[in-house]
Amino acid sequence: FNCRISVLMVSISGELQSLLDRPNVHVHDLPSALEKLSRMISGGASDLTVITDFDHTLTRSHSDDGGKCAVTHEVFNHPSLFPELSEKFAELEKLYYPFEHLTEGEERVQKMEAWWRESNAAIVAQAFHRSTITSLISKTNIQLRDGASDFLHSLQLLDVPTLIFSAGIGGIISLFLSQQGVPLSR
Repeated sequence: FNCRISVLMVSISGELQSLLDRPNVHVHDLPSALEKLSRMISGGASDLTVITDFDHTLTRSHSDDGGKCAVTHEVFNHPSLFPELSEKFAELEKLYYPFEHLTEGEERVQKMEAWWRESNAAIVAQAFHRSTITSLISKTNIQLRDGASDFLHSLQLLDVPTLIFSAGIGGIISLFLSQQGVPLSR
């Protein structure tokens, strides 16, 4: 086992090493991670499926200037355009946000699901037209992470099945990615 690990360690590319050297990258079990990466590489694209989250995974949580980037639900949070909806979002955030980081287990899941259901119900009640939603997306500070667009393009070129699994709003994700020039297939 140690011999195999040392071979993997020697074969770390400069690009991978630069990723591992970043202060925000933490790998609990480097030998195991390298072995998994090696198996993924040797398996090739034909044996790969990518499952990823969208909000704050494919997208950034903060912009270059340190400002907060939006998540999909925030596309509809424009107080000057929709004051009642924005007030509803503020009420829901005040009620549910404390549970997002302070609670674990079933209670947290129940609170997050309730927040999601109530937010979506408030959005649906507005009966937005698709053109309005498209316009709102372009006015909202959702930003793909550096390299995310190229990553998604590469996956499509290699015909790698990709599932974007999100508690966000699927229609917003599709429209946003389309606006970013990321090809989608269903």
